[in-house]
Order: sequence, then structure tokens, then C-alpha cells
Amino acid sequence: MRSAGIIKMLTFISFFFFTNMVMDVSASVKSLSKAESHKYITIEGNQIVRYGDRTPVKVSQIPSGSVIEIDADIEVAGAWLLPDNCVIRFSGGVVTANRIVGKNTVIDAPAAYMFKVGKMEGTWRVERAFPEWFHGTDNSWSDAVDRALTLNPVEICFTHGIYDITRPIVTTSPNVYIAHGATLRASQSLRQPIEYMICGDFSGRHTVAELALMPKIYGGGCIDGNGMAKTGVTFYRSRQSALEGLTIQNTTEYGFKASRDETVAGNCIVSNCVFQNWLKNPAAKKRVIAILNNRTDCVYEDIEIVDYQIAVRHDGLNGKYTNVHAWLLDATLWNSSVVFDCQQPDLTLLGCEADTMCSLIRFDRPYFFASIVNCRAYVNESVVDLNAVDSKGNPRYAMPLVIDKTIANASKDRTQGAKGRLSQIMLYGGVFWYELGRNTLKYRIVDEMSPHDQIELRRYQRSQLREGALYGM
Repeated sequence: MRSAGIIKMLTFISFFFFTNMVMDVSASVKSLSKAESHKYITIEGNQIVRYGDRTPVKVSQIPSGSVIEIDADIEVAGAWLLPDNCVIRFSGGVVTANRIVGKNTVIDAPAAYMFKVGKMEGTWRVERAFPEWFHGTDNSWSDAVDRALTLNPVEICFTHGIYDITRPIVTTSPNVYIAHGATLRASQSLRQPIEYMICGDFSGRHTVAELALMPKIYGGGCIDGNGMAKTGVTFYRSRQSALEGLTIQNTTEYGFKASRDETVAGNCIVSNCVFQNWLKNPAAKKRVIAILNNRTDCVYEDIEIVDYQIAVRHDGLNGKYTNVHAWLLDATLWNSSVVFDCQQPDLTLLGCEADTMCSLIRFDRPYFFASIVNCRAYVNESVVDLNAVDSKGNPRYAMPLVIDKTIANASKDRTQGAKGRLSQIMLYGGVFWYELGRNTLKYRIVDEMSPHDQIELRRYQRSQLREGALYGM
């Protein structure tokens, strides 16, 4: 072993001390007395030499439960096999080795380059791992992320700046934390879009108890598909896994996909997220969907969705949506725009809004069950011209709450069937317009409903916008 600097090591008496210091390594080290400083050692050549009497000690004789403090560049020939339960502290320098093998090893270090290593093997007890530990001038962020994940930390942390990746990040256990001010971005160097940016793959967990121990993908940062990723985040075989507090943007198919494979059981919770679609290509921009809910019992709350022609494709049973606010800034997306495009018939909406979108709900199935509580649709006059009309003189930007595409060829003879179908939708307050088919009968419900009111269909010829909600005249 050669050294361009110093490795300092302290040997502690109590094994119990080390097995309980994982959660607060720094505090434990700071508590050492000055009298123990003579136990620090240097590495010279292939031997460790004590500071005091300079008695040589072989590398293989580093005691278990030691703190090794590195403050300069270290080069290890071959593999560095660490003793049991030691702690590596970095205050500077880089360790170069073919491989480092941990043995219940703790790493206490900031987000800085530390390891120029072929492989990280063995067992590690790492609370927070940073890709920066492995990101030098000769490797990509994707390589660095993969090395950090091999430590199986409690969470992997992206702290600041832009992290360009060239392949998906797959976590089987660690949380993924993307801090405010950090952006995980698909690289423009890719020849074709990657399937997803992050996947929580929990297929290695088999029991209900194991599946309950699901990590989350969270923070305050951004996941940017950059036009080079099909999906921002997806899960596989998850149970109540969480996506929280992130902005996801510029993917080519979905911002979030509840399950990588809709045939595999699982559910999730998505909260406090923003989905943004700033793609430059008009055709590509119209194709992308913010959320694909393709699993049962998923929960979505406090979601903002900007500039998606389809905000949510509901393709899983018993979906619950609270305070989902979708809106358009690009008026070219108006035609056929919808907040909830329902391929499955069962969902609950609470306080959801269609802001300058053609409709709140569109469903394709003949049987549709929904509970709609305090939802509304309205138009932002700064985005579209409320006085615009189509070729037939009808309002260009008039918004129905619900479009039933299953009876697009309806006639007056089928009005009773439409009533029966609509009566399965429970409306609790708010002002709603129900459209029966396309270019056929149009009905609006204009009165606020109590939970016990029967739904009444009323037909009107015109509509106007008053106080932010659609009313019939």
C-alpha cells in the first residue's frame, strides 16, 4: 500500500460503541479525548506505522471497530479488505483501489469525490450515500449512482446541481432523495429515450410484511426527462410506496406510471408533486400524459399538472384523487383536453379542478361509478378568448364536466339510459355540465347538490361563465 498522504486511525475498546454509532458517527468521533491522539497512525509503503514508537503494524492487523480518518490521497494495490465494524471518515483525499470490501463498514463523509474504485463489495452500514463519492473526471453520473447503490444505503442523496444520467436508476431498497436545487436529468447524449428515470423495483420482496417496508422517492428537486426519457418515475410490485414533493417534467410518454407492469399487484401514494410539459415538438407534447394510474387503490393528493392534453389516465380501480389541479398555458392543447381520462369505471374526486381544459372527466366504459365532491371547471381568460366561436357559431371554449364517449351516437330515445348511467355519479356541491356524446344532446346540472338529491338533467342552449363556474341559461 502506497500513500501520498495520511490515514489516521483510532482503536476503540468497546465493540458495543461501534455497533451503536451508525446513526451519529460524527458526534461519537468528536467526543474523543485528546489523550487518545497518540493512537493515530500513518500508512507508509505496505505497513502501518504508529506515531509514537513507530512500531510497524500490517494492514491486515487493523483492529476491528476502528475509525480510519483519511485526509489525503491513498493508493491501495489490489483490494482493500476492511476489518469488522470500522468507520471510514473523510476530510480530504481520494482512495484508489481495484476494489474495496466492506464488513459492516460505516462511511462518514460529505458529498465529495472520495473513491476511485473498480468495485465496492461486502457489507456496509451507510445512512446516506452520495453519487459524488464516486464521480470523478473519468466516469459518468450513472456509473457513480450505481456504485452508491451497491452500498445499499438507507437513502441515496442528490444534493445540488444537475445530474445527467444515461440509464435508468433502479432502487430495490434505498430511498431516493432529490434536494431542492438538484435536478436529475436524462442526458442529451442518448441516442434514444430511456424507458424511465427512476424505478422502485421491489420484486425481491415476497411477503406482505416485506412489501410494507417500502421506501420513497422524495425531496424538493426536479426529475427532468429532457425529451430523452419515456417515463419519469415508476414502481414495480410496490405497496404504499411514496412519490413526494418533486417536480417531474419533459418526459415523452408519462410523468409518473403507477406500475411498470400493470399485471403485477401493487399500489402507491403520490403527493405534493408538480408535473410540467415544456416539450418543443407540438405533436410530441400532445402525446405525453402526466400520470398513468394503472394499478388499484392508488392515492393522489395535492397535485399540479401543467400543459398536458391528458392530465391523468385512470386505468386502475378505486383510485382516489384529492386537490388535483390541471391547467393549460398552451391553448393549442385545448381540443380533447381532459383532466381524468377514465379507462376504468371506479374513482373518487375531491376538490379537483379543470382550469382552461375541455373537460374534467371523460369515460369510455358503459358502467361508470364515481364520487365527485366539490370539483369545478373554469377558463382562464388570459389563455383563451372566451368570445371565440366555432364554425357553427357555438362557443369555442365551453367546458363540460363529464363526457360520456360510450354513447356518442345517442338519440333522444336513449335519454333514459343516459340518466341511469349518470345517476351512478354522486355530486356533492359545485356546478356541473354533463355532455351526452359528441355533437348530440348536451345537458348541464346547474344546481348545487346535497348528498341525498336525485340528479336532474336539464337541457340548455347556451352557457356563460359566471364567478368561475359554468352555469346554464
